[in-house]
Amino acid sequence: MNLKIIKKQTGFTLVELLVVMLILVALTSVTLESTKDFAFQGRYEVTKDRYDKIKRAIIGRPDVLINGQPDISGFVADMGRLPDNIRELFQSGYCVTSGGSAPADLDTKFRSALCTGDWKWSTTKCTDNTNTSELTCIGGHIWLGQKLSSGLLYGWNGPYISSTKSFDNIKALIDGWGNTDDDLNYGWNFSNLSSPDADLRLNSFGKNGVPSSGSTDIYENDYPDTNFLSISSNDWLVNIDGLQANILASSVNGSCSISFDTDFYACELAGGNWDGSCSDIIYTSRYSCSLNSETWTPTNNCSGSPTDPSIRLACESLGGTWASNSLDICMKVFYASTDPVSGEIKTDRPLVSTDQAIPEDGIMHLISFDGFFHDHVNNNGVKEVGENDLSDLPNGMISISIHDYSSSTSTCELDKYRGGSSVNTLVFNTSLLPIINW
Repeated sequence: MNLKIIKKQTGFTLVELLVVMLILVALTSVTLESTKDFAFQGRYEVTKDRYDKIKRAIIGRPDVLINGQPDISGFVADMGRLPDNIRELFQSGYCVTSGGSAPADLDTKFRSALCTGDWKWSTTKCTDNTNTSELTCIGGHIWLGQKLSSGLLYGWNGPYISSTKSFDNIKALIDGWGNTDDDLNYGWNFSNLSSPDADLRLNSFGKNGVPSSGSTDIYENDYPDTNFLSISSNDWLVNIDGLQANILASSVNGSCSISFDTDFYACELAGGNWDGSCSDIIYTSRYSCSLNSETWTPTNNCSGSPTDPSIRLACESLGGTWASNSLDICMKVFYASTDPVSGEIKTDRPLVSTDQAIPEDGIMHLISFDGFFHDHVNNNGVKEVGENDLSDLPNGMISISIHDYSSSTSTCELDKYRGGSSVNTLVFNTSLLPIINW
């Protein structure tokens, strides 16, 4: 640039021209810095958005109401556990014990940590990678999708999140900064914590790609902070200790206290004869005497074979006093749980309560199943070695049933109390426990 020519054309002095140039350079630097900050902010917002989508895919949005109900959806609601990695939100996996893909080599393991062979990802919900219904998933293949058991739908029902890239691409769900590592977590810091896996840490390592916090440059810091639990046990587990049920008690388990010799009505309704004599000796019963307008002189004695009423209503209608017996009952709660041996998701492994007593007086009782539940592996009614006290279960649909309890064998029996039907209900950690009607 020829300053003499510019000086001649503008009339500025050389000093004035230098000042103008310095101002232009400064403005250019500010513009470039602003553009860079704008780009960084965009990457930061992308990271936040993808973080929220991953979290939503895992536990839904319990704080959002849809038709008056919280949005309890996602991986946890279907599988009853946290995912082992982000790819589980895209695909379901299965184990091939000998490294091949023939149906005979399949093992019923659905968690990679339990697999002793090769871990495969399915592109459909059947291990043949072709069929999309359980009915057509045959020939020794395993159905990885949802099943119906104990009145509950359970099992993998993804994908829970979308991507424009192939799921085995390490960039399938990267953060806004382009951090990558493998095709399991796509550059995110993802780790299940505690035992059992009840807490989840999920975060991006930010602009510099390494764990950072406390930096004056917010883009260098992890998002969220490394010490922040994205999903804690309080976010997806609900404690059912104290679950209540309105139970209509039986009215036939008790005894009736009644004197038939003081009430002819009770005597005769119970099958007895009210003794006495009629003004016309032709008639030998109080009923026939009164029916023919004759006078019956009672002896206040009930003969024959009157039977004590065996039902509370009948007892009290005859003026008797009903003494109810108590019966021991228990509660079973069926839900989606992970088998510790196979890793399969099952609903035939309920939580079982301690026994509670109910007076069988024929009226409704609100029974609270306090104390503790235990993880009932075999569902045979008896608490066995290895079945731990447990009252926490995942947010989602559960099936509740009330059963007879045998005190002599300490068994929560298969028979349901009064032949009732199981009740399905939604439980989640941000609300009071429901009260079922049995």
